[in-house]
Amino acid sequence: MCTLQERKVAWSGSTIGNDELEEIINSFENLRLTQGAKVRQFEEVLTKVFDVPYVIAVSNGSIALEIMLQIYGIGQGDEVIVPSNTYFATAAAVSRRGATPVFVDMCPLTQSVNPDLLEAACSRATKAVLYIDYGGFPTDFEKLKIKCEQLGLKLLHDGAQSLGGYYKERPLLSLAETTTTSFHMAKLITTVEGGALFTHNEEVALKARSYRSQGEIEKYIHAYLGTNARMTDIMAAIGIHQLKKLGAIVEKRRQVFNWYKQYLDSNKHIQVLCNQLKEAEQSNFIIALLAERRNDLAVYLKNNGIETRVCYPMPVYEQPVYRKGNLPIRIMPSLETEKLCKNVINPPVYPTLSEEDVQYVCGCINEFYGIYS
Repeated sequence: MCTLQERKVAWSGSTIGNDELEEIINSFENLRLTQGAKVRQFEEVLTKVFDVPYVIAVSNGSIALEIMLQIYGIGQGDEVIVPSNTYFATAAAVSRRGATPVFVDMCPLTQSVNPDLLEAACSRATKAVLYIDYGGFPTDFEKLKIKCEQLGLKLLHDGAQSLGGYYKERPLLSLAETTTTSFHMAKLITTVEGGALFTHNEEVALKARSYRSQGEIEKYIHAYLGTNARMTDIMAAIGIHQLKKLGAIVEKRRQVFNWYKQYLDSNKHIQVLCNQLKEAEQSNFIIALLAERRNDLAVYLKNNGIETRVCYPMPVYEQPVYRKGNLPIRIMPSLETEKLCKNVINPPVYPTLSEEDVQYVCGCINEFYGIYS
């Protein structure tokens, strides 16, 4: 057992406080509960913060992905290249559209889809690449964009882990023509649930606003087969105040990351993954460690009160729903992804995590490998 003073360290922590509660109360007092003025205000602030002309708030990040794919005409018979290493929702959105996800290995420098592998993954049915920024590590966007242009593929972005990151001084959520994000409770800022589409394309924005409201173009006139994906004013009210905290949240998570680097620097059994691109800044949505004897380490940390995650324990194509063989998929060789899934572990990271907490976590990690300070 860890010889340091034992404590409990959760994997994540909330940044919701009295400001958000007051906004919720105000919404109730003014009967602003469903999609209304607060949602519009939230969208307007998001356009300014992320330098994107159109933002459409929706009920969650998964439905944002589906709406984006629907707008770009992705459907049955089409293929979409996705990373082998991503959260299930990325590929699931493609499958729910009736299309085929094509799983491509990650680049070891960015932990996202490898641009050099796209050409070999393409077929006549391939229509788009749906990329991510794993853990908030920026993708080499310019290289990916150039490769997609050469191959005639639409480049779309699942930015659920990208909020707070930058590439050449631009927010990661502003790079692609259209991107989506999530405001789930686990994200850097939250509306508890919720998500949004960010786009530079006015036509995409108009369709997205219609699709989230049953395809309406005016009251009771439905031009598209949409859905109910409306964000509520209560959710938006929380988001408005969360956005005011974003800068401080990003800075504190960067500090937490630097503490991990500092206290694990001498441990040769651990690699702290970090941004490898010049002129890019990671958001530190997660801290990703490559660890020898990962599973034993996870048990050791749990026994010492430290909560961890494994993001992700398997390539997406190994998920049971795909292993059944009922959904069409194509799998490209993904050795880098399989290596990461076998060795990655994600320790706690959140703004209220203290340096003493990080010292305790790192102290337990080091002691597991027989390293004592």
